Amino acid sequence: MEVKDVHRVSTGFPIHLPKYGHAIRNLTLSSPALHITDCSVRHILKYCPNLVSLQLANCRHITNDSLRSLSRAQCAPHLRVLNLQNCVQVSDTGLTYLAAECSSLEIIQLGGCVRISHQGVTHLVKASSRTLRRLCLSDCGRVTGVTIHQIAKLCRTRLEWLDIARIGAVQHADLAALVSYCPNLTRLNLARPKSMLLRQLQQHRQEQRRLQHQQYRSSQQTQTQTQNDDDYMLPLLESQVNPLDELIDMLRRYNVQPAISSLFAHNQRFEQQYQQLAKLDDVSDASLELIITQLPRLAHLDLSHWTCLTDGAICVLAKHGLALTHLNLSGCKNITYRVFGYLSSLCHRNEKLTNITLGEFVPLHEPPPLAPTNPSTANTSPANTSPALAALAAAVATTQARRRVRRPATGTTISTTTISTTSTTATTTIRGTGSSSSI
Repeated sequence: MEVKDVHRVSTGFPIHLPKYGHAIRNLTLSSPALHITDCSVRHILKYCPNLVSLQLANCRHITNDSLRSLSRAQCAPHLRVLNLQNCVQVSDTGLTYLAAECSSLEIIQLGGCVRISHQGVTHLVKASSRTLRRLCLSDCGRVTGVTIHQIAKLCRTRLEWLDIARIGAVQHADLAALVSYCPNLTRLNLARPKSMLLRQLQQHRQEQRRLQHQQYRSSQQTQTQTQNDDDYMLPLLESQVNPLDELIDMLRRYNVQPAISSLFAHNQRFEQQYQQLAKLDDVSDASLELIITQLPRLAHLDLSHWTCLTDGAICVLAKHGLALTHLNLSGCKNITYRVFGYLSSLCHRNEKLTNITLGEFVPLHEPPPLAPTNPSTANTSPANTSPALAALAAAVATTQARRRVRRPATGTTISTTTISTTSTTATTTIRGTGSSSSI
């Protein structure tokens, strides 16, 4: 029995839970999220001992007390799915409560939980490392590449989906460890913050946190030699409130993209320092080449705002991305019109690729000449469409036509390819309306 949006299903909620709660296995509370409190969660857990899936997305009023109640509930040992998306009051303490009893989780959603960090995430993942298949940590700014490295070691080949969009600084070595330990990944979201300044704030805060940990570790070692790293790092992470953390969380929550003011833009010394920092990126073309060559089953890849990527990396992706179905390259400002030719070739060889998002970028030069394409298969916008865009549209339209012929009549269709350009920017979105899935 699956019950969704319980408040709407029954006007007597939660009065009927004592009578029917034992039959509920999947519970979604996303619609009445604003009315869900710690008291509501305690009542639900008391009368629903057979829960295997609990969706608490956007329940912003619940705290660590709800997770403590969940860890003590009868359903905790056999809980398979837990969604805490945007539960902003949950911290490492709550995840530690869960880790004590919830050892069979297969899907964990922690995206938008801005107070969690390396400490709590690794505790929870370690407890369910034998069963965990899907993990979402998007917009968790205090989670960094060190956490990803640890997750890869714990989950290894069992991990299939990983969403680490817009987390703290992730380096090439962390991604190398991820693809080495987790070769069965089919979905990987590595989107980065749109603002370069925001990324540098995150990197600066990560360095501050690392230095603080080292100082705290050295002070604790003078007092006792019996505590391990996890024990003495927890009080530091939980008790200290840093203004920079609050600023970064606020910028993320309200989708504010900080930029350099005109006052500083005219400062030559400041401009040189900013450009120098922009060049010191923690990932590169080699990172993408490593991902696409070492993950043969990868179907969904999001590289939004990887400003370090160049045409050479996209060329390698086009050669090896034969399992891709979704590809997002929006915000990759250093790629040029050459990528349309590479992606056109990939679409001809990979009939499963039905969704390509390139977003907006400024071309660095005129598009290169391409082989002529059958005009009857391309759906292009007006006459200002470049040959490269037309070739890509034709390739995807041909692929979609083949799939429509081969697919049985199930009522699912694929939307028409749309290509649009302007004099200074190019926006390309090729989408399929087939069944989509999310973590």
